[in-house]
Amino acid sequence: MNLLIVSENFLNGGLETQINTMFQNLKGKITFFFAVKNYDTKWNLPNIYTNFHFSNYCTINQFCEDVDNLIQIIQENNIDIIHVHPFYSFFPAVFAAKICKIPVVYTYQGISSYNFTCEINDTLLFNLLLDYEVDKIFCVSSEGDEIFKNIVFDKNKITFLPNSIDLNKFGTAQMSSNKSWALVSRLDDDKISSIKLLLKILNSIDINELHIFGDGTNKNYLQQYISENNLNKKVFLEGHCDNLSQKLSKNFNGIMGIGRVAMEAISMGMPILLIGYNKISGMVDSNIYHYIKYENFTNKNLPNISLNKLKEQISQIYNGTYDKTFYNYFKEEFSSNTVSNLYYNELEKLNFSSLLNLQDLYNDIKSINDDDIFYNSFNIYTLLKKYFSFYIRQPHQKNLFIIGNYLLTQQNINNSIINHVDNSINSIKNEINSFNKKFDDLSENSMTLANFKRKLKYKFNKKLGG
Repeated sequence: MNLLIVSENFLNGGLETQINTMFQNLKGKITFFFAVKNYDTKWNLPNIYTNFHFSNYCTINQFCEDVDNLIQIIQENNIDIIHVHPFYSFFPAVFAAKICKIPVVYTYQGISSYNFTCEINDTLLFNLLLDYEVDKIFCVSSEGDEIFKNIVFDKNKITFLPNSIDLNKFGTAQMSSNKSWALVSRLDDDKISSIKLLLKILNSIDINELHIFGDGTNKNYLQQYISENNLNKKVFLEGHCDNLSQKLSKNFNGIMGIGRVAMEAISMGMPILLIGYNKISGMVDSNIYHYIKYENFTNKNLPNISLNKLKEQISQIYNGTYDKTFYNYFKEEFSSNTVSNLYYNELEKLNFSSLLNLQDLYNDIKSINDDDIFYNSFNIYTLLKKYFSFYIRQPHQKNLFIIGNYLLTQQNINNSIINHVDNSINSIKNEINSFNKKFDDLSENSMTLANFKRKLKYKFNKKLGG
């Protein structure tokens, strides 16, 4: 099987780690090819293509360049399936797959995998292509499952495919007894509020040291906050760490974080405190585990924990009564081998299907040959309406066309007003130019008449003098 992975970014994050894990586990069964816009060479991937625009501000011509480049890759490498990841890589990838008559799958990694669109064209296309053209949707959480069940008509195309962990990479940790903890997180706007919640209660819980691993735009602000609250001897910013798993496996009593951080902590047998989404939700135990395993190991829908309950949980860790019975379940359900085999089996079952005429639509898009922004071009919207309005089968799709028609009407009104104003301005300019010409002619005539009078007076005076 020849598989083309298409993604806007392949830099440094959970998505890249998951794709690389799949690649390492399945490269004996699948030949992988990669088409990305932004790529970090540290991944050392084979068969990598990077000459793409993939953005919300690409022009119509650039969009067509991306589609054509993907078609060429598909044809030259006999690609069997495209697996596309967010964000604006989605649209050209689906067009290319369907024009080449091969299946295409999409992965929901989080809410931004769904709500990233911002114009009428991309929102309309995203909803229609997901419903009619995408052959399989993988969701890493039940949240994605619920979202896409409200978008697509065929619910069977939605499959829960969790992120996974390479258990060989994360061995069992040698837990310390120094009451030192590690918090792993980006230090950006959406994370700082949760970290500050912890820092506010840090002196009230039995933790001697907190080491924060991660970097981001708010690192300096966090350092200042630590200093202002006299926590310099207790809280240490460690920055980004390349060998983080090795660092965490020897020096700490527990780890704090959510998502992949939580998964890696569990795989090492470490206690994990869920902190994120502007709340602290306590330690993962068997009850919490069987909930968050469907939520990509986040605390998004969990409540805040009380301070007394948190103290009790930390005490259980130190005295050895912390509930670890779920660890074996995790290793069975989320090992990279288990998830990779599930992924491969789903790909094997895929068949090509298509309800929309993307080939003819794409031909008409190419004929525009314009440098307008593709996703807010009303020429593109007019084509989408022409080709897709007949296929509407769900209320939200109808609503999108109602919005699009309204925006198109407003645009026509605005264009009419702009044309009227332009015509009025041009008319005023012409009148001003005509006035200026008459004024110049009058001034010239006035000068001529004045000269004539002077000459006449000179001659008259000369005669009198003679």
